[in-house]
Amino acid sequence: MPKNARNASFLYGFLFYMLLLTPAKAQQYYFNESENFGKKEYHYKWRDLYGEAHQIVFKLQNVDIDKAVEKSQPLTEALIHQKILEELGLYLKRYARRGIDIRIVRYGSSIQFLARGGRESARKRAVADIQKRYDKAYDQVLAKQGYHMTEYGGQQVLMSDYKNIAKEEYAAFKPVVFEISRQATGRLRKKLNFALNFFQSIPYETPHREGSASSVRFQSPMSLITQNKGDCDEKSLAFGAVVRRMSMATPVYLVVIEGHALVALAMRPDKGDQYIKKNGQTLVLAEPTGPSMLPLGRITKYSATEIAANRYELIELPGLYSF
Repeated sequence: MPKNARNASFLYGFLFYMLLLTPAKAQQYYFNESENFGKKEYHYKWRDLYGEAHQIVFKLQNVDIDKAVEKSQPLTEALIHQKILEELGLYLKRYARRGIDIRIVRYGSSIQFLARGGRESARKRAVADIQKRYDKAYDQVLAKQGYHMTEYGGQQVLMSDYKNIAKEEYAAFKPVVFEISRQATGRLRKKLNFALNFFQSIPYETPHREGSASSVRFQSPMSLITQNKGDCDEKSLAFGAVVRRMSMATPVYLVVIEGHALVALAMRPDKGDQYIKKNGQTLVLAEPTGPSMLPLGRITKYSATEIAANRYELIELPGLYSF
């Protein structure tokens, strides 16, 4: 082989090697939403890690979109308190008819229960009852908004209720899954990478950190799709919900680590895949967050470090027909 040909061959090989080391960035170059007789039509275009153009078009029911957007509103302590008062209104009226007026007052992050009227012993019993109902209503309000309290890192923290959020939207998400399956023909892995690239191309944003530090916001899969933005756990849940619906025989897990989330799929790994072993299952890892278009089986260095140190939590998404 001539010297210049050998040099060219080496150069092309080196560039290809560097391409593998440096993942391509997600390139969404078109997004459009239009109204269509009680539905909204969404049109997405993006380029995959090889620069090939893709697009999907699907329609979603307005009623499903409205539900998702309403549930994705910022959640504050003031809003939680307001909704609890609505839940307890009937009980407060009952005590008022008995001559005991109970007021629930919020001062910053603390709650005070003030009572007047009736005998002291009756007031104490009434306040104790309302306090108990308040605590119960707190958990119920969180559940309705898609959250629950859980222990993480040795303390109680507010966490999105990933399982119920995904399950509630499986049916509404069907048009998205159908369009992805239609566009990505072939073996399951090809479809998974198609869906993975799609979510990686959606602009990254952390909407649940908008506003004050005392508020949180989590976008459901439907809201993520319609708003065309989201962060790591929102994209991971949306991707996981698509996979769960697209391949009902494939168990899907969210992998939650400090400050990040990714996805694990119970499937046979290809050579070079990064995966974890859990309860006899081989779980192939995926990074839907973007903007790096990492294919199925490849994750970021940070994710790999945290998982190798066993600093992660697995949350299995429910099956389509599980109860």
